[in-house]
Amino acid sequence: MTTVSRLMTNEYTNPAGPSAFHEIKHAFPPPFRTLEMAGVLQTTLDLSELMDLFLSEMQGHVEMDGLRYRQGDQGLEIMKGELSRHSVSYSLTVRGQRLGEIAFFRAVAFQSSEIRTLEDLLAALLYPLRNSLDYQHALQAALIDPLTGVNNRSAMEVVLKRELELARRCGTPLAVILLDVDFFKQINDTYGHPIGDLCLQALAHCVQESVRGSDMVFRVGGEEFLVLLSPSNREGAEQLAERVRCHVQGLTLGTMTECRLSVSLGVTEVTAEDTIASLYQRADRAMYQAKQRGRNRVEAL
Repeated sequence: MTTVSRLMTNEYTNPAGPSAFHEIKHAFPPPFRTLEMAGVLQTTLDLSELMDLFLSEMQGHVEMDGLRYRQGDQGLEIMKGELSRHSVSYSLTVRGQRLGEIAFFRAVAFQSSEIRTLEDLLAALLYPLRNSLDYQHALQAALIDPLTGVNNRSAMEVVLKRELELARRCGTPLAVILLDVDFFKQINDTYGHPIGDLCLQALAHCVQESVRGSDMVFRVGGEEFLVLLSPSNREGAEQLAERVRCHVQGLTLGTMTECRLSVSLGVTEVTAEDTIASLYQRADRAMYQAKQRGRNRVEAL
């Protein structure tokens, strides 16, 4: 795997193979066009917009049809333009931080002089890209519950707003499950808060394993979780809620077989008039109905 290195500690590796490039080194300062492009790219932290800008700037220097960017650690993939027959690919690294891979595409093969230009101009992308990835990571971290690793209440509000609008526009069914751990205070009082935290972590994992890949799990309170099912109607949500209930009932915490969990679950389906508040309140009423009727059960409204 050939590496194109700069004295600025920026590195590019070409997965295409050792015959693709020779090592090229450039001394300070980088070409003026690289600095000029870097100034343009530093105007945004949005990753998709950054790739739009970068492709537009690159097309002013090298003819190309499109690009594809991937960042495996954050599960990101962005494609701009058209992915044509011929491509050249690079792995991007800054000071030991892996930024992902980028590939450029066009209908005819890239010439050696064009490849050198690509490599020069890639330097303009690295620091704006690192800043954008750090920003994306910070945004994502702000929407994750640190104890359980599932989405938090802030994330729920963002996603519910989007899904409600989509359900209205497309007429697709949408349902939610709201669940609460039964007698959780007794668990904390009997075994201590560290064990209570382990219970919540085990519960969150169990719920995630019980629902579909398209469903989203949120921790919305101390021991309260919401599952968003899209697309799903009330009947399907009730069936899934019962599966969650059964799986949670079978949970054990290692050797602490005496510490058992159960949950009460409320199910409701979105109506045309629903807001986030009305949907949540109806699911909450259904959940408390389950508690009033004996706990460890599913109720729907």
